[in-house]
Amino acid sequence: EDLHDPLDLGLTPDDNVRAIWMAGTYRYFTDFVTSIVGPPVVPPTPEVTSIRVGKLPARVVERSTVRMTARLFSATSGHPAVNAEVTMFSRHAGGLVWSRVDSARTDSTGLVSLRSPMILNNTELMIDWPGDERWTPVQTAPARIIAVAPYGL
Repeated sequence: EDLHDPLDLGLTPDDNVRAIWMAGTYRYFTDFVTSIVGPPVVPPTPEVTSIRVGKLPARVVERSTVRMTARLFSATSGHPAVNAEVTMFSRHAGGLVWSRVDSARTDSTGLVSLRSPMILNNTELMIDWPGDERWTPVQTAPARIIAVAPYGL
């Protein structure tokens, strides 16, 4: 076999460099069975996602909408989850079935703002992020909002 010493590129063990090489038999330019190989590619471990929700009103006037803001970020490093599409769900307080009501993407700081539909009775809202290859899934606890008649405040 025709082996050559590796090239010294001045890299340290901490450098994030991938190497590839030719493997197989090569007798002549018309007589070879080779392929390009390299180290196994290990998928990245997703960062543990944390979500922080802004203050929500406990009571609103019937037929009002509520804006729910949240910030998604890494629980370990604090880095924001940028361009993550999160979804807001709504249900009658104590109900079993959640309905999708809005979705939006986080900005460069991990901030997202979602708007609820009209609140007609006691309602619970929740934000859900299903996760991806970089971030783990996360969702908020249900936030209960009580709708009151306009004269009941």
